[in-house]
Amino acid sequence: MSFETLVAQLGLPFLFIGAGTEGEAVAVAGGALAHRGMLPLWEVGLAVLGGSLAQGQILFLVGRYLRGIAWVKRASSGPAYARVIRGLERHPVGLVLGFRFLFGLRSLTPLVMGTSNVSAMRFVLFNLIGAMIWAVTFVGLGFAFGTGIEHVFGHLPVHIHLTAVVAVAVVLLVGIWLWRKVRRSRIVEVV
Repeated sequence: MSFETLVAQLGLPFLFIGAGTEGEAVAVAGGALAHRGMLPLWEVGLAVLGGSLAQGQILFLVGRYLRGIAWVKRASSGPAYARVIRGLERHPVGLVLGFRFLFGLRSLTPLVMGTSNVSAMRFVLFNLIGAMIWAVTFVGLGFAFGTGIEHVFGHLPVHIHLTAVVAVAVVLLVGIWLWRKVRRSRIVEVV
C-alpha cells in the first residue's frame, strides 16, 4: 500500500486522534498534507480541531467526575498542578483559551480545571475557542512550511516533505521555548 493510499484511508482519523495525543507535530503534518493536496485543508482543520477539543473535554470530565482514581490523585499532587492552579487563579480565561500552547502542561491543565470550580459550560465555550485558535495556528504553520519547503527544495517525495516540515516546526518551537526560558532566567537574575 502506498503512502498516499494510507493517508487517504487513515488520514483524518489519524489527525483526529493525533491532535488529541501528540498535538502540534500532528497538526503541522496535517497542514503539510493539505498543502500537498492529499487532504482538503478544511477537513484537516476540522479533524485537528475535533481531536484537540475532544482531548480537552475528556480530561476536564475525568477531573470533574473521576477525581478519586489513582492517576488523577497523583496528577493533582505534583508541582505542575500547583502551577496550573496559580495560573487559573491569575488568568482563568487566558489559561482556558491557551493551555494547548503550554508545553508540558497541555494534558494536565484540563484535568486540573475539572477538579477546580471552573463551570463546565464556561470550559466548553473557551475550550472550543482555544481549540479553534490552536488548530488554525498549527495547521496553518504546516501549510505555510510546506509551501516554503517546496520553494527551497522543489517537489520532494511526500514522506521526506512531511519529515522536513515537522522538523522545521519542531526546531522553531524548541527555539521559541529556549528563548523564553533564557529570557525568564535573565529577568529573575535582574530582580
